[in-house]
Amino acid sequence: MLLRLQSGPALTKARRLHAVVLVCGHRHNAVLFTQLVQVYARLGQIEHTLLVLDGMPRRNSFAWNAAIKGLVDAGRFSEALETYQAMVDDWSAAADGFTYQPVIKACAAL
Repeated sequence: MLLRLQSGPALTKARRLHAVVLVCGHRHNAVLFTQLVQVYARLGQIEHTLLVLDGMPRRNSFAWNAAIKGLVDAGRFSEALETYQAMVDDWSAAADGFTYQPVIKACAAL
C-alpha cells in the first residue's frame, strides 16, 4: 500500500500510514521503514526521507539507495554524496548496482 502512493493526497496518506506504523509498535520493522523511505523519496519529501532513514535501527541497502536517489532527484547532489559516505561508514549495508548510478550522477552534476 505504501509503495502505491505517488503524489498530492498521497503525502497525507503516507504520513498517516507512518503514524500507524509508529503507534502500532513496528519501529523495528525494516521492511516497513524501507518502504516509508522509498515513498517519501518518491514524493520529494527529502526531510522526511532522511528522518525515517536516521530512525531506522538497522538500515539496509534498499533504504540507503532510496535516500541517495531521492536526494539526486531533488538536485541535492552534495547531500547525496554525504549520504553515500554515511552508508559506507555505517557498515549496515553494502553498496550495490543500484547505489552507483545516482552516486555517479551526483558526481557528474557537481
